[in-house]
Amino acid sequence: CIPGPGVPDDSAGWSGGSEDSGPGVYDSSEEAPLEHIDSPEYPHLPVLFIDTEGQSIGNTDKIDAVIEVVRLHDGSHEDLDTADRSHKGTIGIEIHGSSSQSYDKKGYRFELRDELGEDKDEALLGMGEGSDWVLHAPYSDKTLLRNALAYELGRQLSTDTGEWQPGSQLCELYLNGSYNGVYLLVERVKRGDDRLDIPSPPDTADEGDISGGYIVKLDQGR
Repeated sequence: CIPGPGVPDDSAGWSGGSEDSGPGVYDSSEEAPLEHIDSPEYPHLPVLFIDTEGQSIGNTDKIDAVIEVVRLHDGSHEDLDTADRSHKGTIGIEIHGSSSQSYDKKGYRFELRDELGEDKDEALLGMGEGSDWVLHAPYSDKTLLRNALAYELGRQLSTDTGEWQPGSQLCELYLNGSYNGVYLLVERVKRGDDRLDIPSPPDTADEGDISGGYIVKLDQGR
């Protein structure tokens, strides 16, 4: 897999293991506190749990759901019930994509919400803060890596220019208790301090002043 950016601290949490004996034992109690990890590289793919409480996810309106995020676990998925949650909260979720909606494995987009149902900016899996996220389902790509590689290359190529590129992180998804496989969590393109830091058009736009920053979407040949 392609992990998040950063270099892991080999001394934190790992014991034993060699090229001959295989991987060592991961002890989460020895790991540095999560708040001190700026750009984590995970020993195993993070796991997301989404529970829609019996509702079906559609493609027109978001439905309410609950999300839980597990950043660190032992890789067996047998410890997920007791693993620490790095995030838990409410979301609005709907199906993402156009032609991909016909695939057996659906993609989703969701927004983080507060207790009042309003958008809530938070950082997920070491990426920038934001309320809007995409769970890309690499169904037609059997390597599961093409989009992840493209995003990673974009970030590396823009290091010197400072241009924003969407953060992304491979993860695994459990939807309503069922395992859905590997997904790519991506920062959705939008205006924001940790996204596209561009100014909004002014309130005087109705008077002819249309200066400012704009996000243009070209989709389905239109």
